[in-house]
Amino acid sequence: MARVKTKNGNSVASYGEAQIDNWFWEHNWKCVYEPQIVIDDEEFLPDWILWPQQGIDKPIIVEFWGLCREEGGVARWVLNKRAKYIYRKEVKEHAYQNSADYYYIGIYPHDLKNLTKVISEHLGNLINTNSKTA
Repeated sequence: MARVKTKNGNSVASYGEAQIDNWFWEHNWKCVYEPQIVIDDEEFLPDWILWPQQGIDKPIIVEFWGLCREEGGVARWVLNKRAKYIYRKEVKEHAYQNSADYYYIGIYPHDLKNLTKVISEHLGNLINTNSKTA
């Protein structure tokens, strides 16, 4: 599979992931691409972990659900993988959302059109949540 190089020097799996990784770099968010983590004795490989920073008190798992696209033509290989992909997405989201150690943000292909707005709103909500509990 061809990889895409980002401004941060990461080699990511798609142009959508490159847009997101570049956004983190351009907005000074410290992150790790595809780290291995463990939640309830199960290993996961999320797309990114954003470290606690800018008023957020714990790491944020960020997943780009790139195969959940509907607009335009969808390639046959995407359709062939979709059922397994959706199942794994549901498993991962359940673990992420129920973990006390992480926050979670899911990004979809349609979000790439307004990436700054989408990510800023997610991060802003986490910052606001943290400032209310401090």
